[in-house]
Parts: sequence; structure tokens; C-alpha cells
Amino acid sequence: MPQIIFLPHSDLCPDGAVLEGEKGESVLNVALKNDIDIEHACEKVCACTTCHIIVREGFDSLSESDETRR
Repeated sequence: MPQIIFLPHSDLCPDGAVLEGEKGESVLNVALKNDIDIEHACEKVCACTTCHIIVREGFDSLSESDETRR
């Protein structure tokens, strides 16, 4: 399973977290399933740009954003 490391964020994840997700699962879905409440105004369709994240490592392994995929 892919591993996602969330760095500490004072409001969303004060201690940081190391989480695992299914291959193909979005970073947003992994966060939400683990009580990291990232704002997302478009119902997770990659259309509104409110769920800002910074990818520090592994960007090349991500699929391109696509508003037709959930």
C-alpha cells in the first residue's frame, strides 16, 4: 500500500501522521478517512482547488488531476 506522510499542521493534524492508502486512492480521501479534515468545496472532483496540499516527495507517482475521476 502507498504510504502518505502528513507533516504537522496546527489545525488539521498537530502531530503529523503516517497513513496508508489503496493504490489509486486520492490523498484527500486518505486524509478524510483518518479524520484529517481538509477543506474540499467541490465534493472531491478536483474542480475547485480548495484542498491545497504540498507534495514534497513522490509527485511523479501521482496521476494528473482529472475532474471526471473521484
